Amino acid sequence: MRYTGCSDIDFFRRAMARGFEAIDVREAHLTEEMPAVRSTLRWQLRLQMRLHATRVYIESKHKPLALVLLNETGLFFKLFLRGSIGVLLFPICFLAYRQIARRLGYVGLADLARAAGVLSGILGIKINPYKKIDGY
Repeated sequence: MRYTGCSDIDFFRRAMARGFEAIDVREAHLTEEMPAVRSTLRWQLRLQMRLHATRVYIESKHKPLALVLLNETGLFFKLFLRGSIGVLLFPICFLAYRQIARRLGYVGLADLARAAGVLSGILGIKINPYKKIDGY
């Protein structure tokens, strides 16, 4: 998972399947410097797409393929429908409720990106954003 990311999720999933326990430590603090490009809409939407494609890949490693396909196909249609509605309602809402419309538009686009990621995962297409360094 060198270029796709999410190897930490896969690691913890395998560890818990072997009986290890993951615990939440609220006192732990983590900081990470992020390149400015990662705060753009384009990067955030690609992140949603990648996370969902990789999640499907991880699920397929741990569950029967037929079950994964059934679950993920349902999720694809749910995200696609919800995202389409959000994007279509954006211009209508923008005239009266700009703040709500911006949020609705972003969530709609994010859901469409997630749906594209699920579809990519179902089709076995890996999204490799880390092949190109975007920061340091």
